[in-house]
Amino acid sequence: MQHASYRRYQVGIVVLGLFTIIVAVILAVQAVSAKQDIVTAKKAEEVASKLNSYVQSKQSVPDSLDALKVNDIPSSITYAKKSTQSYEFCVTYKSASQDFSVNSLEQGLTGFGLTSLGSSSSSGSSYYADLASTGYLYLPPTHKKGQTCQTVQTYSYPSSYSSPLFSSSYYGAQSTLNSSLSSSARDSERKTDLNSLQTQLEAYFAQNGNYPSLADMNSPSWRSTNMRSLDNGALQDPQGSGTTLASSPAAKIYAYSVTDSSGKSCESNDLTCARYTLTATLEAGGTYSKTNLD
Repeated sequence: MQHASYRRYQVGIVVLGLFTIIVAVILAVQAVSAKQDIVTAKKAEEVASKLNSYVQSKQSVPDSLDALKVNDIPSSITYAKKSTQSYEFCVTYKSASQDFSVNSLEQGLTGFGLTSLGSSSSSGSSYYADLASTGYLYLPPTHKKGQTCQTVQTYSYPSSYSSPLFSSSYYGAQSTLNSSLSSSARDSERKTDLNSLQTQLEAYFAQNGNYPSLADMNSPSWRSTNMRSLDNGALQDPQGSGTTLASSPAAKIYAYSVTDSSGKSCESNDLTCARYTLTATLEAGGTYSKTNLD
């Protein structure tokens, strides 16, 4: 009888040992996966920022990521040019997470706390469906396990033509035409800039539950910490002299008016910022505005 009890005890110890080993292996695999996801997330942020800058400056998409001069891009990040104005960008993760930020991935190295994207909250996929047509590559704050791809359709601006060296009367007429085209190009750039800014603002809201204040947006250090994918060039009007946003619409400067849900100033507490309007004054007349999606 005692011998049978001892054998059951031995079997229990063996089973417990095997269970412990299995748990340890699972945790080790999850830790490795999370570390790989950290590398992917950091590199994806770098690639996205340089890709957005390249498209805005070149007015076309690169043939490959080699043009961005980014080192050590992992195989979990892929890029495919579809046309001169569109491309597909894919990122593959080994674990699902509700928080795409690198800091949150680092805090969850063991894999615990990582949850599936499965059911999206009000601050999740509903925003990104509206952002899909902005022509700007963004990294959403949530991702699922496996591969997620974005097809980005970019925008191009009409370019000025060089004035031909003909008669003075023809030269003058052509100069007037060039001036008109340049004005149209600048207005197109203004619209693209505001679309890009809206993308960044909505991505920030989806991750934090509030919009940044005007003071936040005008702080280079705040932007470098909280909007690392933002191209600072999007803050500057084509005829402006800086990257500072105004509180109300004016020529040659973009405006960012942000309030709490009741329409009052939220500058003293940006956690209450719930509504905004971005405005650009167009040379063709009137303004172009983008507002919060919620």
